[in-house]
Amino acid sequence: MTQEPAIRLPVRMVLFDYGNVLEFVDHRRSAGRLCEGTGCDPDVLLRRFLEPRGPLEQLETGRIDGDTFRRIAGEAIGKTFTEADFLERFNDMFVMRHDTIALMKALHGRYRLGLLSNTSEPHFRATISKHPCFGLFDQVTLSFQVGAQKPDPAIYRDALEKAAGISAEQILYLDDIPAYVEAARNEGMQALVYDRAGEVAEQLRAVLGRR
Repeated sequence: MTQEPAIRLPVRMVLFDYGNVLEFVDHRRSAGRLCEGTGCDPDVLLRRFLEPRGPLEQLETGRIDGDTFRRIAGEAIGKTFTEADFLERFNDMFVMRHDTIALMKALHGRYRLGLLSNTSEPHFRATISKHPCFGLFDQVTLSFQVGAQKPDPAIYRDALEKAAGISAEQILYLDDIPAYVEAARNEGMQALVYDRAGEVAEQLRAVLGRR
């Protein structure tokens, strides 16, 4: 029998990351789609996108817009993309997590729900805002709007400012990256590493969903 997650009650709000929490993310699949029909190596493209202060970081902190990112990507690949074609390929990295959908539905109406994500305007517009549970969120904090990415304290503080007077210690944050979980704890929140197997989702449904 799995052990219940170590959380301190009362919890009044649950704050979710997006990637690998609401949906699994496969950046390489997206890079492969972008490179289709060209001589571009998806792994080389992905390294270029993900390098520190590289194009993806600039996009996700609002320093460049989607059109500029599409141009940079096209130059790296050697191909000109229409906006629609690029968005379809760039967003082909997400797979729905049904365990998280079940968790959110169990918590909705009992707890304030929030989203805190490192993401870009193209991903938000084409994917995140269309998630079947997006309407359950009471508040949303997105890196490209804040101008800062996790683990920068500024993005966590944006979520805290939106939390309708709920204290940090009454907020539970869920993220798949341990460093981002630790950064949330540094801001006074409770936080758990959200596993891919769904154990934390199942445990939280039992602990919080029954209250």
